[in-house]
Amino acid sequence: MNFKWMTEQDGDLFRSVKGLVNNGGFFKSSGQAAFFEKRIKYNSNHVGPISCWDNSVEVAEGQYAVICEGLIGSSDVNYVNSWGRHARRKAWIFVMDNMGVVAMFIGRCKHFSDGSAPNGEKTVREFVRTDDARAQELSKLWADERAAKAKILGDKRAASEHVGEVGERIVVEGVARLITSFDNAYGTSYMYMIDGEDGNAYKFIGKGIHTADNINGAHKTFKLKAKFTVKDHSEYNGQKQTVVNRPKVLEKESLLGAAA
Repeated sequence: MNFKWMTEQDGDLFRSVKGLVNNGGFFKSSGQAAFFEKRIKYNSNHVGPISCWDNSVEVAEGQYAVICEGLIGSSDVNYVNSWGRHARRKAWIFVMDNMGVVAMFIGRCKHFSDGSAPNGEKTVREFVRTDDARAQELSKLWADERAAKAKILGDKRAASEHVGEVGERIVVEGVARLITSFDNAYGTSYMYMIDGEDGNAYKFIGKGIHTADNINGAHKTFKLKAKFTVKDHSEYNGQKQTVVNRPKVLEKESLLGAAA
């Protein structure tokens, strides 16, 4: 029998979440927990309270489900269009919370002449997290870590000052981080925040410090030394920011060691 994931994303997500099951159902760090909360939960179609997979899996308040599907079949299965006389869908349903994986289920399907649908009667629970003491310990540890990081960030924001006078040319040296990009009448513009070596925050919107392949490459964050014109002084989330434009790049280097 052959097996293929319905999409490449199904396979990648399965490997990530199954690794948590192998870790007792727990995230390996507070950073990983934050990533799943921001990216995976946000994109889930099954945020509790809700039931899924033909009402066979209950997702409680504060939980969400991740479903990874694949296709099992013999040599006559068309894996491109996901059909064939002997094709069978199989799913792994992971019920998640802020600690990791609460439970894992194997889901099967009913098969008809023109398609298939989840069959809740054949759903089997394969894993359930049981170490409540560890969950409480990690919850406290990660809450303390988040509080410490929030304090460091708050102190950093509070320390930032406005630099220069509007219209003045200044030299900024620090680490530039690509925040977002957007299209306008002039094409695509890029928003960067620059953490200055002087402890101040600088915001740049435009193209002048951007490299064409940065958006898809490894150089979304890089070291920069450039001349700018002070455009404005603003404040965001308690942080004073110096808005700059008209850059002249003097030095630019990837944090990986190559030219950005």
